[in-house]
Amino acid sequence: MESDHDDNFSKKRRAEERKLIEEIRYKRSCIQRAPTFPSAGEIQSKIRRFLSIVVMLVKSNSIVETFTELRGSRTQLFARREAALYRCRLERVHYEASNLVERMRSAAEALSMAYDLYGLLVLADNSLLDERDDFYEDCEEGVTTHPNFTADFIRREIEYIEDFKRKIENEVKEAELREQNENHADLIDQVKDLFVELRHEFGEHYKKICEQVKNMNESIEEIKLSMERMKEHRVEVANQQSQSENRDPVVPDGDDPTLPAENHGEEQPREAAEHQEHEEDQDLLDLYDGDYEVIDDHEGSENHDARHDPQQNIPGDEYPGRHKRRRDELKDILRSRRKVPDRRISHVNFMRPVQRFLVCSFCLEKGKHYSDSCPTYVSLELRRKRVRCKRCLDSRHDTEHCWNQSRECMYCGSRNHKKALCTLPESIHDLRWELEEIERELEIFADYYGPGQ
Repeated sequence: MESDHDDNFSKKRRAEERKLIEEIRYKRSCIQRAPTFPSAGEIQSKIRRFLSIVVMLVKSNSIVETFTELRGSRTQLFARREAALYRCRLERVHYEASNLVERMRSAAEALSMAYDLYGLLVLADNSLLDERDDFYEDCEEGVTTHPNFTADFIRREIEYIEDFKRKIENEVKEAELREQNENHADLIDQVKDLFVELRHEFGEHYKKICEQVKNMNESIEEIKLSMERMKEHRVEVANQQSQSENRDPVVPDGDDPTLPAENHGEEQPREAAEHQEHEEDQDLLDLYDGDYEVIDDHEGSENHDARHDPQQNIPGDEYPGRHKRRRDELKDILRSRRKVPDRRISHVNFMRPVQRFLVCSFCLEKGKHYSDSCPTYVSLELRRKRVRCKRCLDSRHDTEHCWNQSRECMYCGSRNHKKALCTLPESIHDLRWELEEIERELEIFADYYGPGQ
């Protein structure tokens, strides 16, 4: 039994030994043979080559000269509104500088690895110490091959180019800001567009005025025809009166109650003719005044009531006398307010540099115009709907809760509202328009009836 146990144990041991030997053979077969260790001359040649590459990169680049020339042409490019071209050229120089830095870093890493390998070789063979010291005292294209000096040289060159890249990035940002300002429409183009719009508006107003003039000419022609008919009627009435006077006897002492009733009957056609003539004159004046009674609703209602008043016998008391009095009143009012400036509505104002970042409180345009000159919201009703506070034109609080210090309005001098919400310029404009309409009516009346009417 013991012999069998020993045989089994020996078999197992031999099997394990064979397995271990096969495993060692397999691992040895998987291991590739390492190349021979480089010699000192090969390592020194690699160090010289990498160092010459770094020196070549430092000497051969022309990014500084390119940036200097480009920086000198900056004012000319900005004057020609070519900030985009200036930015593109700066980005090209920045790419060149980035590529140069990456190449120098790659060469520096290879040089550092060569120095490490050379140090391992010297550690393996102490006889190479003197040769290493002699090699470190040599120069390659004016640069000492000592690792401390080469590392400091490469570090300084990379820091210089990195600082140069930051300068280029600052110039690129400034060029982008300049380009954003240039993206706004040119002032000359805006003026041209404004002229085109004004021309279109003038054309529409001209058409309206031509239609009004045409209607007025037609009404004047109708007035002329009615005047001619009235004159013919007057001539006929005068002829009838002369014929009746020739037929009737002359009564020197006036009316005689003893005369027959036929004489009183003959006076009735005369009175009827005179009354009819007066009514035709009154109708003619009413026809002429009908075109101008829309100037003012209150005044138009007064004119309408006066024309239909049967007790009004003299048209001159209503027209043009009332218009002349109204004209004098308007002139006095405008004369007392002649120092009030007009409200300038424009899309672009010449703003001060400090105020070019201001935002219009109504249309929210930035740096183009003041809130008082907003062309989008011209009427005061729309402006009041856009804001809540009358003192600071803010839409977040009311006037009662406003803590801002109020200024005097340049139009009316009040401190209760901003000048953009002042109603005085609009009221003065309406008064001027009313004065022009009244003067135009009086001129037409004077041309037709004569200056003495």
